[in-house]
Amino acid sequence: GDSCDQCGIGTGSNATVRDVMLARMTGLLTKFFPDMGMDRLAELVIEVADEAFSVCGIPEREQQEEW
Repeated sequence: GDSCDQCGIGTGSNATVRDVMLARMTGLLTKFFPDMGMDRLAELVIEVADEAFSVCGIPEREQQEEW
């Protein structure tokens, strides 16, 4: 499928909800932190997302559901 040009995270039909969210968050953060590298931003987004998912109590299984 298609992938986000900026970060390379897949957003095609096989992308998970989490993949799409991470890609969009990473893209959004580049506007606010243009000086921070894409890799660093992606790490930040993943940290935040994992924290958010654990707070929400969403089990791993649901994170990997098909989009």
